[in-house]
Amino acid sequence: MRNKKHIGCKYFSCIAVILILFTNVSAQVDEAKERNISKPINVSHFEIDSLNKLAFSKFRTNPSETRKIANNTLALSKSINYLTGQGKAYNYIAMSYHISSNYDSSYIFYEKSLNIFSKNNDTINLGKVYNNLALLFNHREYYNLALEYNLKSLEIAKSSNSPTQLFHSYNNIGITYEKLEEFDKAIESYGYGLDAIKNENDNEELYFYAICNIGIINLLRNELDSAEYRLKKGLDFYLKNQDNYGTANCFRYLGEISLKQKHFNRALDFLKKSLSYAAKIEDKKLTVENQVLSAKLYLQKNELKKAKATFSSSLKEALQESYSEIALDCFTYLSKIDSINGNYLEALKYFQRYSMLKASITSQKAQNQIAQFSIQYQTFQKDIEIEKLKQKNTINKLTIDKNIIQKKLLYVILATILIILFYGLYTRRKIKRKNKLLAAQKKEIDTKNNELIAHKNQLEKLVKKRTSELEDACIRALESDKLKTAFMANMSHEIRTPMNGILGFAELLKDPNLTGDKQIKYIDIIQKGGARMLNIINDIVDISRIESNLVNLSTSETDINKSIEYIHAFFKLEAQQKQIKLDYKAPLPKGEANIIIDREKIYAILTNLVKNAIKFTSNGSIELGYTKKDDYLIFYVKDTGIGIPNDRQGAIFERFIQADIEDRQAYQGAGLGLAISKAYVEMMNGTIWVESEVGKGSIFYFTIPYILKDNGNQDDKISLTNIDANDIIKNLKVLLVEDDKVSMDFLKIIMAESHTIYEASNGAEAIKICKDNPDIDLILMDIKMPIMNGFEATQKIRKFNKDIVIIAQTAYGLTGDRVKALEVGCNDYVSKPIVKNVLLSKVREHFIN
Repeated sequence: MRNKKHIGCKYFSCIAVILILFTNVSAQVDEAKERNISKPINVSHFEIDSLNKLAFSKFRTNPSETRKIANNTLALSKSINYLTGQGKAYNYIAMSYHISSNYDSSYIFYEKSLNIFSKNNDTINLGKVYNNLALLFNHREYYNLALEYNLKSLEIAKSSNSPTQLFHSYNNIGITYEKLEEFDKAIESYGYGLDAIKNENDNEELYFYAICNIGIINLLRNELDSAEYRLKKGLDFYLKNQDNYGTANCFRYLGEISLKQKHFNRALDFLKKSLSYAAKIEDKKLTVENQVLSAKLYLQKNELKKAKATFSSSLKEALQESYSEIALDCFTYLSKIDSINGNYLEALKYFQRYSMLKASITSQKAQNQIAQFSIQYQTFQKDIEIEKLKQKNTINKLTIDKNIIQKKLLYVILATILIILFYGLYTRRKIKRKNKLLAAQKKEIDTKNNELIAHKNQLEKLVKKRTSELEDACIRALESDKLKTAFMANMSHEIRTPMNGILGFAELLKDPNLTGDKQIKYIDIIQKGGARMLNIINDIVDISRIESNLVNLSTSETDINKSIEYIHAFFKLEAQQKQIKLDYKAPLPKGEANIIIDREKIYAILTNLVKNAIKFTSNGSIELGYTKKDDYLIFYVKDTGIGIPNDRQGAIFERFIQADIEDRQAYQGAGLGLAISKAYVEMMNGTIWVESEVGKGSIFYFTIPYILKDNGNQDDKISLTNIDANDIIKNLKVLLVEDDKVSMDFLKIIMAESHTIYEASNGAEAIKICKDNPDIDLILMDIKMPIMNGFEATQKIRKFNKDIVIIAQTAYGLTGDRVKALEVGCNDYVSKPIVKNVLLSKVREHFIN
């Protein structure tokens, strides 16, 4: 059976070769006739070039109009035998098909354009077509061919010293690396492209094209703030210039960002806008991609019926248009939806269709690439033959055409004779092997039947396995719900308790008969309550930054003995207040105690462990210290507290979890300290564990690598010195930009003693005050304000004042806000609630060297 298929494929391949040769011969004959009989038309090269420019200007906004203009231009160019005009017309026809995702038609016209520019030795236009073919192969996922054409275009661009063409070459190389998920190389290539056009006057379109591509890389890396910032800049440009293609793509990627941020209404709005612009440029693929994103949005909102309907319609269009990757995505999600709904057989069918399509794509890619290499090789051989004929013959072009046609006709005749001979041999062999093939077919049928039986059994096993997995998932979901309920109860307690103290004692402070001692006591209670709430918020922010991979190690030379002594001194008073004895052990001598470590993370870990020990110990003792074993230091915190049940000793290192999730005993804390400690220990290549017995106490251990510093005499002291207004340079002119009256009053109290103060409640007022008072030294700029926010105000101020010091202050306190503040021109950044010493320290840094 396999031999029969193989022989038949060879037979049809030979027929295909003959048809291609015959078609090529007929085309050349028709072309020769056309050159001989066509009458000249009174049209100039300039007019044809103008028409081509008009066609190019419309290909993004109206591909159909581009094809219409380019076809007319092609006819005029042929009438006067203007090869450059023909080549450009073919190129623009191809681009109009390309942008509408009609890749097969696009490839045909790119090849026609390529042939004309090659014959005409037009390297500039040849490089442009190479660039377009590279983009086409990227869309068809033939990345090796895309890189090959990119490099050809780059070589031409370098030799011609064309900045615009260099940009396109580097930009397309970046797109190829993006598809291969080599994001660092992609960013590097986009950077080279931007460097190439930095001295060009009319480069806005190319600049924003590259900026959007970098934004897409940010999106693929889940750097959502940077991605949104760049894509919105590109969107503004494309809307301004009525570029439907760029606008549709920007809205599509902004929709994907909003989907990842779970801003569903905004995502849906972006996708609807992208669909409307995609319809204007007839981009079917972008339309289907938007539909798939909409389906994913419905799935995340748990609207399974809408999600399935949208995935199904998208799958139908993807299969119809041969968008294989989109079809694979649809199969995957349809299988997932049916699994959620309990339709396991339907889910299995979708999974089978996914597997078959995946295998078909892999096979088809390999065949297409082999075929493409074969075409390139044949073209190369043909070029050699033509070159040899040019060198040997001195007769005119019509004679050369005649010889070529005769030679190809001879090839056709020879090929026909070979086919006839081959077919005769094949028929004779077929008759001889007929009986053997029938037997083989019967055997193959039996094998297939056995495979089907085995496949049925396998499917039944898969259904049982999936059922078991779903039961396990239900158990885990119930456990998760239980943990969530405990966490919400704990968080409610943690927020309401300090708020009760803050609001209650703030009310008591209104008493006019209150004595000074009681006022100090009540204020101390309010400060402690505020600090407790801030600790909860800081823990939540820390765990979020850890899970987002935003925390890095910062190692330095540290005296570990002094670090232990500092922790002991810090908590000694708190332990004495509970009548707990707090001891420490630091056994290494001074020369061996200076090690390379992330000091701040060690403080954070030990602080969490000692704080927990004091919290859960009513009486007795606590000991902290370390021992050295091989190449590791083993730290420990030992207490005589309540202890931890065996079945909870693993769970306490998970986020939002305490040992007692049933709330039988109430202890303050969000349950994040040990999760943060575990993350920090693992970042330093260590491990953390606990040994505990209920009623007798616990010992928490963690390890870190012991890396000794040879010259270890650095004094590792903790600076707790307060900074006040007298440390700051006097008589600064300070502009406070803040829309919240309480925050404004607080800043005025801090800064007004030594400085001249100006006030603004929004960004627009701040700009006016800066223009009226150019000698202002410092701006404390709030970010979230009405009328004009701090980011926009900073950008506008920087246009007329480059030297003024601007410190951003915001209640968000996230890494993305800090990066954006520095990008728009701020000198520094401080997060709310503002600590007086921190703010004054930052001011000092900028005004006292």
